[in-house]
Amino acid sequence: MNAGWRVTDSGGTGVESKSGTVSNSSPIDTGTVGTKTFTVTATDYAKNTDTKTVTYYVLGFGGILPPFKPEGISVFKLGRTIPVKFQLWDSTSDFVSSAEAEILWDKSSGVTLGTEEGEFSTVTATTGNQFRYDDIDNQYIFNFSTKTLSIGTWKITIIVNDSGCYSEEIVLK
Repeated sequence: MNAGWRVTDSGGTGVESKSGTVSNSSPIDTGTVGTKTFTVTATDYAKNTDTKTVTYYVLGFGGILPPFKPEGISVFKLGRTIPVKFQLWDSTSDFVSSAEAEILWDKSSGVTLGTEEGEFSTVTATTGNQFRYDDIDNQYIFNFSTKTLSIGTWKITIIVNDSGCYSEEIVLK
């Protein structure tokens, strides 16, 4: 993920200089879980200076939970409903239940390699594309229906709080 910032001068003299502890479009620190900041400073031609600090939060994400494989591409039978589950945690290792998460999917190819992972739910799929939070198992869940899809390789992307993106490919046979 990259920093995205810009500065303008509301006073009308124009921006003489601008700098950030993280340059615009440069990667921000997402290597560890916790609260992070970077600072942007701008000076206009009238020599007025303003500094803003941006705060962001990095959550822990351990990957998509079973029935997805921890490594490699998972293979599922077309027409089934697949539970897509994941967990988030903060810097104190407490589960995060207040995030907003959505799922998107896009066909990658018509190639279908691998063997099917097993039998999965035929229950009603989740409507829309928003995950719900299960506070018993401390996980986000989306019942992903494959009934209207086609055989092939599909890319599933989970977007958390409009910031973190996690993708995985699956094969439907």
